[in-house]
Amino acid sequence: MTGVWVGDRKIGSIGVGIRRWVTYHGVALNVAPDLSYFGSIVPCGITGCEMTSMAQLGKPEISVSDFASVFFRCFMEVFGFQRAAHLDPLEVWTLAEKHPAVEART
Repeated sequence: MTGVWVGDRKIGSIGVGIRRWVTYHGVALNVAPDLSYFGSIVPCGITGCEMTSMAQLGKPEISVSDFASVFFRCFMEVFGFQRAAHLDPLEVWTLAEKHPAVEART
């Protein structure tokens, strides 16, 4: 049951993939999404999986931006990073599109 669970409901997903000798890693945590979209898919291939979010669990005041800042700081602390660049998600996507492995697929 890969992911992050609160009781029997899934709040986050973790992904790792390898394609053409390039590794892809990802993590997603539901802060305040419209959970109705999960009704149209089978999250992570887990039939009957009920998704939840921080907002649904009683923290609607937490914004995605606020959560990202806390996550970034904690990630650096846990993994021992002294310095890191905090980039806007669109900037990260732009950089990723310029990567040779991504360009080869487009």
